[in-house]
Formats: sequence, structure tokens, C-alpha cells
Amino acid sequence: MCIYRKTLYQCNHSVVGPACIQACETQRDYEAGMRSEACDDVRTHPRCNIRIPALCPSCQEKKVDMDKRFSRVRTHIAEMRRQLKDKYDQCQSHLDEATTPTSSTMAADKKTDSAATEDDRLEPTEEFMRKKRQESDAHLMMFWDYR
Repeated sequence: MCIYRKTLYQCNHSVVGPACIQACETQRDYEAGMRSEACDDVRTHPRCNIRIPALCPSCQEKKVDMDKRFSRVRTHIAEMRRQLKDKYDQCQSHLDEATTPTSSTMAADKKTDSAATEDDRLEPTEEFMRKKRQESDAHLMMFWDYR
């Protein structure tokens, strides 16, 4: 029952120190040459414990690796968002080119233009929700605010 020092880390992992702090009688007899076998019973005592407010080396390495992965994923997501925005803007410009009215149809569209400008200013989500609310069974649906 030799007493050893134990190191407790923030991640709740622990390591028992290699050196004996207080040798038991069996170990002292072995060191004096009175016994043939050394004491192999390792015990720790709360007074000898050391708390370290850091992660153990294994957990620290895992955390560093995970942080690197998260960083790579964040950069990939940012790049994908940028590409998606570029594609959306490109599609929007094609739609704007395709729906550009000619001079002959401009006069006919002036009358409906006041209602159309309200719809054009809405974002796609708001436009979708507006159309859903106008359906005949809209009273059965649960709507919430998408802002």
C-alpha cells in the first residue's frame, strides 16, 4: 500500500506519478533486503492529489485536431455560401433579363405595376409565405415568423 501522487486534469482524466511518496512496510523491507518481492499495491491519498486546470495531453491533442477540422469546415461553408450567393445573383440577373418588358407591353403593364412592385420587393421566403397564406386551406396551417 505505497502512496503515490495523482494528477487530476480538467477533463477528469488522472495520472498516477511514477515515484512513491510514502513507502509501506513491505516496500521498506524489500529495500532493506529482508523480503524477496517489492510492494506492487499502488494507492493514492487526497492530500497528495494535484489538480491541473488544463486538459490532459491526449485530450489537448484531440481538441487541437477538432479545432482544425472545425476551422476547415467553416472555411468550406463560407466558400459554399459565397458560391451559392454568386449563383443566385447570376440566376436573378438572368430572370431580370428574361422578364424585361418591351416598349409595347409597358403601357399595358403600367396598370398592374403597382401590385407587382409590392411583390417584387419581397424576399423569396416572404413571397412564399404570402402565397401560402392566400391558399384556401391556409387556416389549417401553422405559420410563424421567418424573420
